[in-house]
This record gives sequence, C-alpha cells and structure tokens, in this order.
Amino acid sequence: MKTVLVLVLVVLVISSEVTAAKSGVARRPGQSDPVDIRLVGGSSSSEGRVEVYHDGQWGTVCDDYFGMNEANVVCRQLGYGGATEVRPEAAFGAGSGPIWLDNLACEGSETSIEHCSHLGWGTHVCHHGEDVGVVCSDEPAAMSAQDLAALRVLWARRLADLRETARADLRQ
Repeated sequence: MKTVLVLVLVVLVISSEVTAAKSGVARRPGQSDPVDIRLVGGSSSSEGRVEVYHDGQWGTVCDDYFGMNEANVVCRQLGYGGATEVRPEAAFGAGSGPIWLDNLACEGSETSIEHCSHLGWGTHVCHHGEDVGVVCSDEPAAMSAQDLAALRVLWARRLADLRETARADLRQ
C-alpha cells in the first residue's frame, strides 16, 4: 500500500512539473521571470486583445508589423496549438494603460514573446486604436520531441527514486 501511495505521489509531482514547464513557469535559477500575457475582450478564452504584464501593470501590444509568426508565439505561450487569425486595429476593443510593445518581431519558433525583438518596453509609435488581437486554435499545444525526451528522463529519474524507496521499505 505504501508503494502505491508513493507511485501516486510521483505521478502527481511529474504531472505538475510538466505542466509548469509547458506553461513557461518553471525557470532556471538566475533567469528572469516569464512574461505574462493574456487575451482580453474576446467571446472565449482563446481570442482577444493581447495584453502583457510588465513593471507591475498590464498593457497592450501594437499591431505594427504583427503577423501570424507573432500570433503563433502568443497562442503557444498561452497553451494553444497556434493562431488562426490576427485582428488589428483594436478589433477586441481599445485597451488602456501603457502600450508595452511595438514592432514585435518573432521568427515563429519562440516559446515566449520575451524572446522576440521589439522597440523596447514602453517605446511605441502607435495608439490604443492599434491594439492587436489574436484568435487561437482551440487545439491544445502538441508536445514536441524535445518535451517528450525530457519527460522520459524525468520519468526515469522518478522511477529510480521510487525503486530506491521501495528497496528501503523492504529492508525495514
């Protein structure tokens, strides 16, 4: 019974670690906190105006040069499979507060918009009538080969720990 309980705990720990890693929350020591993003004003959680949390407040992203590469990065960062549409010119309503990002430029393979280039935090040549929105695919993000390999290594380590715990239980 004790071994089954340990196995259940191992599965829960692994599940939470994979979820944290996929969401971009898990960070190596010394790395900056991840950039939080959200979609606001859409008819579902998978669409809306793109907002970014920076310097203690939410702000918007300008639609200048914002295309499908950038939209795909935003949607994948939020856990969706990708984007289906970019909606410029405040299609989901004009935001308020700072315009944090302008001329965002992603290659498309980034895991977070923090890895894309831009004019600089708070540097922009636009207004809230140019806030960009996206529509994300309702399909969840697929696990990459790299994620699967990391999961296998994690499982192998956890199973080795479980075997050691079981051996220690048998010795007692």
